[in-house]
Amino acid sequence: MLRPDTLAAGIEVVGQLSILADSSPLDVAFKGGVIEVNLPNLRTAINLCRSLSRGERRARMRSIQSTLAVMGLELQFWVKHRDVGRLTPASRRSWLAVGLGVDPLELRIGAILATLFSR
Repeated sequence: MLRPDTLAAGIEVVGQLSILADSSPLDVAFKGGVIEVNLPNLRTAINLCRSLSRGERRARMRSIQSTLAVMGLELQFWVKHRDVGRLTPASRRSWLAVGLGVDPLELRIGAILATLFSR
């Protein structure tokens, strides 16, 4: 089996997966070099964050970012058809992500606000 650090190029992934998180379905789609996590609402995202301590959230985000870099992938978080967050090897944290303890995740404040105030 190849070690991740020996991969010369990114991998191509295609597939779909549904899991339950906070009693809500969470759809995960793998499209080429992008992994899309579709959350049903922001409440689910907040509850997922609360299940870990701030330090654990940051450590996991950094670990995921390292894995994404090795594999040549990008992780996107969607709520109600809006791209609310993104994690890539080059992601830079936002002040909101730092405050929530999910840095280096790039949170899109405009998309989050639009999700909060849309029907």
